[in-house]
Amino acid sequence: MSVRDAGTTNTDRTSPNYSDGRNRSLYSTNSPHIKEPFSPLETLAYQALRRYGDMHAGTVSGEVMMMFIDFANLVIEDLRQHPYWDNLDIDYYKHQEETREVPDPIMSAGLLAYYAEQQFSEKLKIYGPQYNQLMNRILYNRKYGHQKIELQAHDKSDQTKIGDTDKVDPLARWGV
Repeated sequence: MSVRDAGTTNTDRTSPNYSDGRNRSLYSTNSPHIKEPFSPLETLAYQALRRYGDMHAGTVSGEVMMMFIDFANLVIEDLRQHPYWDNLDIDYYKHQEETREVPDPIMSAGLLAYYAEQQFSEKLKIYGPQYNQLMNRILYNRKYGHQKIELQAHDKSDQTKIGDTDKVDPLARWGV
């Protein structure tokens, strides 16, 4: 049984996503009235439908909500493939009232992008890149914080340096 199934995420102090409520706005500002650090899928689906603007979110049928469960599971798959995401064993959604340790803005933007794709809407041109940019920005910030980005070449090793300089001898790598 995982921590997610055992209870709320804010009680597990060993979780990297632990929140006692004071730093809630770091990850989720979508539902400030919900005291848990992550919103239920139903709330996020209603937010996505309101933002899409096609219908009143309160008139959603059960079939549409089942579609949003599928979309949410696609977002989880996107997260599993993302290089900045560490929680690879996150469970799929099975019910609309479940929560997962996924930042609300990422899930809401993902639901919105997948809904626009399903509707064959021109809005996908806006919501698709917005989803990817938001996911990259939030996950990078959670993993590395606000530090300077440094790039390092993987093939640059000590044996290829020329003396005490930063210059690299390309032939030294091959033993020539």
